[in-house]
Amino acid sequence: MSLLQNVTFIARQYCGRRCSSIRSPLSAHRATLKPMPTTYQRRWITEVIGTPSISNEASSISLKDGNPATVKESSRDNTEVQKSIGSMDWSQYHPAILRDACRCARCVDPFSGQKNFQTTDIPENLEIASTEIMPDGSAIFRWSDDIAGWDESHATSLPADLIERLRHISKAQDYHSHAQPRAYWDADRIRKSLIYVNYGDYMNNEDALYLMLTAMNRQGLVILRGVPNLEGAVEKIAMRIGTIRDTFYGHTWDVKSKPEAKNVAYTSQFLGLHMDLLYMAKPPGVQFLHCLKNTCEGGTSLFTDSWKAAAQDLSAADRNLLSTFELPYHYENAGEHYYFRHPVVELGSSTGSLGPRDRKHVTIRHVNYSPPFQDIQHPITDDLSNNKKLFQQRMAALRNFAAALESENNLFEYKLQEGECVIFNNRRVLHGRRQFSTAGGERWLKGTYIDTDAIMSRCRVLEANPAVAKGKKHRTLVHEYGGNVFSSITADSSAD
Repeated sequence: MSLLQNVTFIARQYCGRRCSSIRSPLSAHRATLKPMPTTYQRRWITEVIGTPSISNEASSISLKDGNPATVKESSRDNTEVQKSIGSMDWSQYHPAILRDACRCARCVDPFSGQKNFQTTDIPENLEIASTEIMPDGSAIFRWSDDIAGWDESHATSLPADLIERLRHISKAQDYHSHAQPRAYWDADRIRKSLIYVNYGDYMNNEDALYLMLTAMNRQGLVILRGVPNLEGAVEKIAMRIGTIRDTFYGHTWDVKSKPEAKNVAYTSQFLGLHMDLLYMAKPPGVQFLHCLKNTCEGGTSLFTDSWKAAAQDLSAADRNLLSTFELPYHYENAGEHYYFRHPVVELGSSTGSLGPRDRKHVTIRHVNYSPPFQDIQHPITDDLSNNKKLFQQRMAALRNFAAALESENNLFEYKLQEGECVIFNNRRVLHGRRQFSTAGGERWLKGTYIDTDAIMSRCRVLEANPAVAKGKKHRTLVHEYGGNVFSSITADSSAD
């Protein structure tokens, strides 16, 4: 990695707030359930790990001039500034990396949060003139040849938590990524653990919003109940999190049977498991479907956890093969022509690379699977005689994946009721529906999308809000509701 890449990578890490793992307000109920396999998400990376431990012992920092400075924790009131820093040799870091991290009011505008200098403004011969370690674990640097216009009075102060991130690349990666446990599920597990949140709580209570978002990050699927029977309700639900993702389908859209439909979703026929808009370079991350009417026979919704199928039900050989070739998706209708190719399974690792030495750590980044919108397969190589063998291998892996997704154990069926809104991760949870008849009733869902970035941003903001209980102080009402656990958070849930 070049110096500029190194500087750019580190410079991206210093805003926001790392999110902690989930502590569900339904812990008493969850304790009685079958444990779910837990994974850990780093940005787009999911890796099976244990619970990280942080040393409470006093630690020392080795300065460039060789003079050590020992920093002892004074109390445990502020865990971020009191975590153990460990031995650190500043000579291992190019001075430009440390200078570029400065967040003082002169270097970073206090209102906009944007930098007032460019990384390339840092002098090539920059050196550390002095370093001072403070009682709270922060380090103050003064420079021998600072940026032009910055005089000798300027100093760079790096807080202890930032120093900790400089020491560990995984922590630097996690910092903006809302690192949280993920739980794979099958049909039995999601029936027992699916979170239902009351619409009024969700719209008016930050704790309820946080509960919903963390459940979304954990399982990729939640349901709101008590939603008003209004066409504009789904828009309000989505905008409670962030900006709606407009597409050629509109700001919001109707899922109902109509003649000469331009999309199979707008018919009454069976709709197989799929993800939406894979014919785009960046498909939307989260989908909302609000049930306004569902009085017809049939029309049960289908859901399955594609991450679970890819990570646990496929052989390593099949999983790796599905990550090496792309399926083409297209939409050519109604004056539109969209086309994009995605690998069926996108893999990542703890280092963000796919090097052979990291292969045992590779886990699921995204799944891209949408048979109704799949385009024709193109020849794999110019050597057409070899295509038959290659396609046979790919088709075998693809059949195994489809069988896992559609298996009775993994397929979760749920008939949405009027006043319910299902929210799910469109890059993880495949959805579909059974055929229905409009002869004796009507099925009408109102839908919209937001991007993954929006939901992650809202999680980070809530995690930084001290008034949000974050699952530690929730006062909850847990009772049976239609055969499922229903959680409603009281208005005073964030009070001490």
